[in-house]
Amino acid sequence: MTADAPAAPPSEARSGWLFGPVPDLLLGCGLLYAAFFVVVFAIGSTGSWLPTVLAPLLVLLFSSPHYGATIVRVYEERSERRRYALFSVWATVLIAAWFVAGQRSPWIGSAMLTLYLSWSPWHYTGQNYGVAVMMLGRRGVGLDATTKRWLHYAFITSFAVFLCVVHESSVWAESRFLPLEGDRLRFLPLGVPRAVTAGALVVHAAVLLVALVRMVRAASLRELAPGLALVGSQALWFTLPAVAIHFALFPGRQPLGTDVQIQVIFWIAVAHAVQYLWVTAYYARAGRRWTGAGAYAAKIFAAGSAVWLLPAVLFGPDAFGAGADAAALPLLIASAVNLHHFVLDGAIWKLRGPIGKVLIRSEAADVDSATAPRPGLRRLAWGVAGLCAVASLAIYAAEQVALPRAYAALDADRAEAVLDVLAFAGRDSAEARRWIGSQRAAEGDDAGAALAFRRSVDLKPTLPAYGALIETLAIEGRFEEAIPWCDRMLAFAPDDVDALRLAATVHRYAGNPERTRDLLARAAEVSDAKVDPAAVPSARSPAVY
Repeated sequence: MTADAPAAPPSEARSGWLFGPVPDLLLGCGLLYAAFFVVVFAIGSTGSWLPTVLAPLLVLLFSSPHYGATIVRVYEERSERRRYALFSVWATVLIAAWFVAGQRSPWIGSAMLTLYLSWSPWHYTGQNYGVAVMMLGRRGVGLDATTKRWLHYAFITSFAVFLCVVHESSVWAESRFLPLEGDRLRFLPLGVPRAVTAGALVVHAAVLLVALVRMVRAASLRELAPGLALVGSQALWFTLPAVAIHFALFPGRQPLGTDVQIQVIFWIAVAHAVQYLWVTAYYARAGRRWTGAGAYAAKIFAAGSAVWLLPAVLFGPDAFGAGADAAALPLLIASAVNLHHFVLDGAIWKLRGPIGKVLIRSEAADVDSATAPRPGLRRLAWGVAGLCAVASLAIYAAEQVALPRAYAALDADRAEAVLDVLAFAGRDSAEARRWIGSQRAAEGDDAGAALAFRRSVDLKPTLPAYGALIETLAIEGRFEEAIPWCDRMLAFAPDDVDALRLAATVHRYAGNPERTRDLLARAAEVSDAKVDPAAVPSARSPAVY
């Protein structure tokens, strides 16, 4: 396609839409998520009625490629890499160094995770505002500078309300807003007072009211419809969940509840990715490298696969042995990939200048024809990305087809073989390893069960995994070997009565009466009831978890 090809047919520019009213309103302006929101709220759950394969499929088809769209946008053209070198090179190096340091230091890794989770709603908010301004501009709605500022403040204060709620200490103490227990990394809340959140909410309501009044005075509701839809999307994504969580309005009802809020965040992330792909595909169509929607989809899928898969392969403990913590690595990768994405997006998507010419006025993209690519390096990069794309499809098939079939057949050997391959890509599963351990135990293979349970604990420490491992070692008579695992279990859950009783049982059989008495006394203190030593479960009894 030549460099002077039009970005879109003239009819599209005159209509005020990118791809037409239906796809623009559903995908770009958030009405598809709004419909999902209504259905989920009516049902009250985001879980059982949805196929289990749906969430990973959406990640594969939309979330991963949306990162790839940024990679292609910045790195495919040498002129773009040079223009944004501060972000494409130096910021990338800084984030990579932070990622490596986070593998060694829980505090550094937790700081990276906290920044990612705090910045993420700001990134989504900025995109919502930018798309709103773009759609109003395409429709010829001339908001004056003051009205545009008030609209911008409305989005900013919406984000501020959500950020305050996320960092309220009470949210983390009283809910399961973001369950990370068992992981080495922790979200580090600022402990925002509830009064500050309430004040931010009042400010947002006032600012939003002023912005809406000024907008309605400036144009008709028909002309404002896409922009108002994005104001609504911002409310559904952040303002309403924040208010519901802060005031505990619907504690057990999704998508405004507090007990499994992480599921709702996932669906918001998918809606954001779809919106991002919608607008970036339109912009990419204006470039000289556009060869069709299929080729573009393949490129961004490959690039997105690479940016997620390569860190797992390079730093995973089952790959090249870089010594990464298996439990922390997925969160660190997510933090680094997203922070890199946020930094690049903040630099490249400005509606002023060439970007605005394409997205608002549907003009052709400016192309620097003097920067020819290096064919050898390009072929190598796309070759690696292509392998990552194939691997991503294989991982999906392994997780969603091969593993479920192994479970259905009660075939621990097949499940273990699949997981061993997935581990190389950083996709091992603590729950699946524990299932294998249970199957090995049922088959009488206590040694194999112990190995599987130990792997589960290494991937993600949980009481069920610790309890199963310790009991399996005890059944084999390996009490001395079980004692260090008891210590780790109690460090993980020092006030759990069942954990204390199980550790007491191990120490009794290991011949440590004083330690046994101490643990029983602690169990009695925690449970506020006397524990009868005779009632302590035998090491060969069924698991207490």
